[in-house]
Amino acid sequence: MKAYPFLECVRATNPLVHHITNRVTIYDCAQVVKSLGASPVMAHAPE
Repeated sequence: MKAYPFLECVRATNPLVHHITNRVTIYDCAQVVKSLGASPVMAHAPE
């Protein structure tokens, strides 16, 4: 499996990725998603 076609698809569609995370990892998770070409939405709790 090659990753490049998937990365191209993510960058072309710019999906919104919802993270349910804690305050410690918010920045790291957001940076990973942004570097792949998606847009992060961060939340501290499911509600």
